[in-house]
Amino acid sequence: MKVLVIGAGSWGTAIANILADNNLNVKIWGRDKKVLEAINNSNENIKYLKGLKLNSNIIATDNLEKTLLNSEIIVNAIPTQKIRDVF
Repeated sequence: MKVLVIGAGSWGTAIANILADNNLNVKIWGRDKKVLEAINNSNENIKYLKGLKLNSNIIATDNLEKTLLNSEIIVNAIPTQKIRDVF
């Protein structure tokens, strides 16, 4: 299954990692390019979960529209106060 986790903070990253550990194809969307690059290049969220090695099956992206269209399951991990800005 293709899963998209919207939000690359600590909560979204933790959820994405659990899903990837369960053999799902996981993409995680976020805004911070440095965080996304670190997830893709070193399997680590350097801002929110520094030191935790993430499952290599997680792919980070900043292209929300394209990723939404290709996902079967969507998980919202955006903080409540930011949902309006994102959606």
